[in-house]
Amino acid sequence: SRRGLKANSSGDVSMSVVVAWPERNCGWAMTFSRNGMLVFTPRMRNHHGGMVRLGDYIYAGNGHNNGLPICLEWKTGTVKWEQSERPGKESAAVIAADGELYFRWQDGTMGLIEASPAGYKLNGSFKLPVVQGPSWPHPVIVDGLMYIRDHDTMLCYDVRAK
Repeated sequence: SRRGLKANSSGDVSMSVVVAWPERNCGWAMTFSRNGMLVFTPRMRNHHGGMVRLGDYIYAGNGHNNGLPICLEWKTGTVKWEQSERPGKESAAVIAADGELYFRWQDGTMGLIEASPAGYKLNGSFKLPVVQGPSWPHPVIVDGLMYIRDHDTMLCYDVRAK
């Protein structure tokens, strides 16, 4: 349904539907424009679609151009925790593997966060060696190798347990 969507000054609507929620007949989504914001949950403002569901919880970067780590209960939308301090800046792309969250912030900072509803725990962070301005591609992990693109550069990290 297009009900409730507002277009920006050029008449365009940008919308990212991230996770369907069939039990509640809705989804986690957002759109942004100069004229308004549509969010199906009052606590979530995910800017670049970086969300993952692990078990009964959603982990994401929250806030327009903020990428603040947040954990919400899947069925109720209740915030389990949210973190205002983080190693990176601005929007975040988020993936998960082996019980960990990999946050890649717009400024080229990577963060490894424990995927637990009990609380925020940063297990490490580093700055990508190549940062060519704002960049939003999501990392990808295949066979224990994490691939990260920054504009025209591809980086690869071995994230297998040693």
